[in-house]
Amino acid sequence: MLYVFENLIKTTIVCSLGICLLLFLKRYLFKKFSKRFNYYIWLIIVFRMLLFLFNYTIVYEVKEPKENALGNNITQIDISTDNNLMLYVAYLWLFVTIVIAVYTFIKYTRFKNLVVDVSYDIEDNDINCIYKNLLKELNIKKKIELRGSDELISPAGMGLFKSYIFLPDYSYSKSELTWILKHELMHFKNKDILIKFLVLSVRIIYWFNPLVYVMSNRVNLDCDYVVMKVLFIIVHLMTKKNMHWHLLNQLN
Repeated sequence: MLYVFENLIKTTIVCSLGICLLLFLKRYLFKKFSKRFNYYIWLIIVFRMLLFLFNYTIVYEVKEPKENALGNNITQIDISTDNNLMLYVAYLWLFVTIVIAVYTFIKYTRFKNLVVDVSYDIEDNDINCIYKNLLKELNIKKKIELRGSDELISPAGMGLFKSYIFLPDYSYSKSELTWILKHELMHFKNKDILIKFLVLSVRIIYWFNPLVYVMSNRVNLDCDYVVMKVLFIIVHLMTKKNMHWHLLNQLN
C-alpha cells in the first residue's frame, strides 16, 4: 500500500508541474497550433496520472564517512514512525477515493437511467433521415441511438458503451437540426466521451489536487473548441460552395 501511495504522491507532484507548464505553453506558445493539438496534448498528462503505478526511480549510492553512523541509526528509528503515518494517510486517501468513485457511479447511473427511461422514439421521418445521412457523412459505424427527451433543456450525447443522443422537444428548422446533430455526433467521432471518462477517473483518484480540477475544466473547454472549429470550417466551405454556384448560375 505504501508503494502505491508513494508512487501516487510522486506522480501528482510531477504532473502538477506538467499542468502548470502546459497551461503556460498553451497561453503563450501553443495558441499558434491547432485546436485539436491543444486538446489532445492533455492526454499525455492524463495517461501519466492514470499509470501512476508504473514509476521509475534513479538509484545512486553515496558513500558517507563513518562519523555519520550514529546519525544514520537515529534516522532509521524515525523511519518506522513516518511509515506508520504515511500508511494512515494512504488508507485515508483510498477510503475517500472509493467513496467518491461509488458516489459518482451511482449518481451518473441514476441520472442516465432516468433520462433513458423517460425518453421516447423520434418518429419524425425528416429528423431520422437527417440523422442517418449525418452518420454516413461522418463515417460513424458505432450504434448511437437518437431519442427525444422532455427532461433535458439542451441536446446531449451520453453513454460510453451504449450511446445515445437526446433531442429536446423543440421546433427546429432543418438547418438548425443538422448542425445540432452534427455537433453531438462530432463528440462521439472524436472519442470525447471516452476522454471525459478518463479525465473523470483522474479527478476521482487525485481528488486532493486542485490543479486536476483546473485541467478538467480546460479539457472540457478545449473539447468544445475543437468541435466548433470543425463546424466553422464546414460552414465556411459550404458558404464558399454556395457562392460559387450562385455566381455560375448568374453567368449562365
